[in-house]
Amino acid sequence: MEGACTYHPERLAVGICIACRQPICIECSTPIEGIHRCPRCLAGLAVATDAPRWEGREVNLASLFLSLLGLSVSYALLRVLALAFEG
Repeated sequence: MEGACTYHPERLAVGICIACRQPICIECSTPIEGIHRCPRCLAGLAVATDAPRWEGREVNLASLFLSLLGLSVSYALLRVLALAFEG
C-alpha cells in the first residue's frame, strides 16, 4: 500500500478503510472482525449501532409475571389431565 494516511499525512498508509476507502496508517486502523475502519467511520458505526435496550425493573417484572402466568397455566392443565385420568 503506497501513499499517506488521510489523518496523518506524514505517515505511510498501511491499508484503506473498508467504509470510506480512505488510506489509513496503523494508528488510525481499527480492525473489527478482520475489517479495518478509520476513526471517523468507526465513530459513525458506534452511533449507528447504539440501539435502545430494554433494561430495568419494568422488564424484569414483566418477565416474572409472564413466567408465573405460564407456570400457572401449565399447572392447571396438568391438574385437569390428572383428574381426567383418575376418574
